[in-house]
Amino acid sequence: SAKPGPIVLIKSDTRTMVIEPEGKEMFDLEKIDKHYIKTMSVVKGDAATFTYGDKGKNGVIIVNVTDDFVFPIQSPGGQAPAIH
Repeated sequence: SAKPGPIVLIKSDTRTMVIEPEGKEMFDLEKIDKHYIKTMSVVKGDAATFTYGDKGKNGVIIVNVTDDFVFPIQSPGGQAPAIH
């Protein structure tokens, strides 16, 4: 069976949105207009689990966006995402 996808963090200088995959579903990064993306990085293995705990066991994709990026109100799964 397929593993759930990684956690996706969308970060600006002032906000972070955490999207956790539900089951096998993965957040579609193509939904983010490339105009807003400053950098992307992947954390996996021991570094992901050390930093993000058990939730990071399948990896973490960090998308750093510009400050004018409009954060969605809900995650693709329909639940409100955790905003930190």
